[in-house]
Amino acid sequence: MVLKHLNPLLSPELMTVLMCMGHGDEIVFSDRNFPSSSNAKRLITYQGTTIEPLLHAVLHHLPIDYLVEHPVHMMRIPSDSDYTGNILGDYQRILDTYNSKPTNIGLLDRQD
Repeated sequence: MVLKHLNPLLSPELMTVLMCMGHGDEIVFSDRNFPSSSNAKRLITYQGTTIEPLLHAVLHHLPIDYLVEHPVHMMRIPSDSDYTGNILGDYQRILDTYNSKPTNIGLLDRQD
């Protein structure tokens, strides 16, 4: 069967994972520095894209659990980093686009 109007980033593997998710389940979107192969129960890799387009594709279909304090977590940028972007703000804008309630992003230290 061919499905219409689905973002091409939503692979059959990712759609299966999303459709099987329920209350309390978690999904991780990470960059290549995250040790995903040693942490993931199921691993789906995406080469040649960034997290932002994946968030748009997934959040169009998957609701965020607003009944928990921090339904979304991301790594805190270390104080000694030379990173100058605003990835927290970028992710917050994407989350706000797809959720009617505010989404509080929890910050984790690198080793958490």
